[in-house]
Amino acid sequence: MCIVDTTTETDGTVTVFCYCGWHDYGHATQESADVAAYAHQELADADPYAQFHTPDTADADDHTADV
Repeated sequence: MCIVDTTTETDGTVTVFCYCGWHDYGHATQESADVAAYAHQELADADPYAQFHTPDTADADDHTADV
């Protein structure tokens, strides 16, 4: 089970992070961050090992996987 939280950065963007180590930077709104958090939690509930997946490539712009 993943526990996700958000924080508002000094530039006004919202970062989503999880205690499993997953994170997603640069959301323009709290609502889009909440959607990402919900999606992460749903994936973790459906596949508890998904949080340990290491993507082959990462998007340097937003630090999320290109999967």
